[in-house]
Order: sequence, then structure tokens, then C-alpha cells
Amino acid sequence: MLAVEAYQHLKTCAYVDKSNYEKWLVDDAHYSYEYAKIILNKRFKKGENAIAKSGYYSYLYARDVLKERFEDGEPAISSIPEYAYNYARHVLKGRFEAGEESIATSTKYSLDYARYVLKGRFEAGEKSIAINPQYAVEYAREILKGKFEKGEKVIAEMPCWAYQYAKHIIKTRFELGEPAIAKDLGYSYWYAKDVIKGRFLLAEDDLYNDKHYSVLYKQALEDLGKAKEEKPNHLGEDWEYDSVSQAWYYIPNKKRLEIKQKKDINVMTEEEKIEFIQHLKKRRNYYVNT
Repeated sequence: MLAVEAYQHLKTCAYVDKSNYEKWLVDDAHYSYEYAKIILNKRFKKGENAIAKSGYYSYLYARDVLKERFEDGEPAISSIPEYAYNYARHVLKGRFEAGEESIATSTKYSLDYARYVLKGRFEAGEKSIAINPQYAVEYAREILKGKFEKGEKVIAEMPCWAYQYAKHIIKTRFELGEPAIAKDLGYSYWYAKDVIKGRFLLAEDDLYNDKHYSVLYKQALEDLGKAKEEKPNHLGEDWEYDSVSQAWYYIPNKKRLEIKQKKDINVMTEEEKIEFIQHLKKRRNYYVNT
């Protein structure tokens, strides 16, 4: 007799000798679990060896039948991130050290394990969390409550999460993410308004050239008292220059290689400054006093 046939017979016939049919179930994890949960409504010891070989049914058996730890099934449970996490949260209601190595391989379950089980930092899973910008930002905000350096590289690649990270986590400029933010007019505007609280030079050309955002950007700068000047100051200590990434934006590609190590316009040579000024005049029609 097949396990499914024995199970269906036990389920539909109330007055039978269960022991005559149980022997057909003991080697099947699925029907041993179903039999314990639905028909016996209690532990089915004879089927536990089969159940213990399956991470999925071991977790369900512990949660739905035993309603407590199922040690025989823990090796199988610990090998699969999803079940290891759920076993820790819903059965043990606390840390499951045997499953942490497996949990740490999953971005989603590493974050959830830190958030709902440890309620604190999960260092073993940070490498996995750091590959996803959304989870990296959520981990920084909810768990670390501050910078998450391991995740900054991937966060910096997405305008949305780079902006969120700057505004809500580090609460200051996030230069690594500015090139990505500058590619999105919406986030460029909000970044200028909420984070820089002033001009965002890297995206300013595109903002001014957009019919919608030019109005919003100008108004935001006026409200902040940082409106663009008709004649910027001369290139020197008073030049309003906000970040290295902005300098790269204005310098021709071939010239970037030559001044790659320079951090500020004030450390450029006179020849480099002249080329820089000419490029600004050409690109943005600025009148620069020299």
C-alpha cells in the first residue's frame, strides 16, 4: 500500500486500527507530518525519522505539532536559510546558532534575522545584505541606526537609495552616490533641497533645462537663500565648490586622467585652471572673473 492510500484511508475511516496503516506512513515525511497534524493532532514518533530528513517538514512539525524545538530535525532545518530563519523566529523565538551560517547566505533572511530574531546587528549576514541597496539601507536605518560602510558601494548605484541613505541615515552629503543621483531629476531636486540645502552643481544643468524641475529648483534655492549668482566668484578660495565628483563632471575626460589625484580646484595648476574656466564658459555660459 502507498503512503497516500494509507493516509486517505485513515482520514476517511474513523473506526479503524490505526497501527495497521501507520507502517505505510513512517517512511514518508509529508504524510507523517499530515497524519500527526490533522488526524492525531499530536506527536507521531514513528514518523519522526522520516520527517527529520526534511528541513521543510521538520520546521512545520516543530511549529504545528510539537509547538516546541524538534532537535532531530535541526540539522536539516539549519541547511536552508528560509526554514532556519522561520524556525528561529516562530519556534525557538530566539537565536538559532546552528542555522546562522546558512541564514547568512541570504540577503532577505539575514535582514529579517537581524530585525526580528536578534533585534540587533547580524555581522555574519552583512556581506549578503550589502549586495542589495534596499536591504542595505533598511539595515542601516533599522539595525545599525547609522552608516553601513559595507553597503555604500551598492547603495551609491541607485538614485533612490543613495538619496534615502543621505537624507535618513547619514543626514549629510553622500558623495559616492551623487553621480547616480544626478541621473535622476526628481532625486537631484530633492537631494539639493533636503540634503545639500543648496545648489547641486552636478545636476544643475539638467535641472535648469527641464521645464518642470527648473521652476522647482529655482524656487527651492530662493527659499534656501542659495540662488544661483549671475556672476560667480573668481576661481579661488571663494569659489563655491561642493565635491570632487562635481569637478570631474566639468573636466573633459582626457584631462581627468591627468589631474586624477587632485581633490580641489584650488590645487590645480594655472594651466589646468585656464582649461577649466574655458570649459565652464563654453558649457554653462558663465562669466568668470580671472
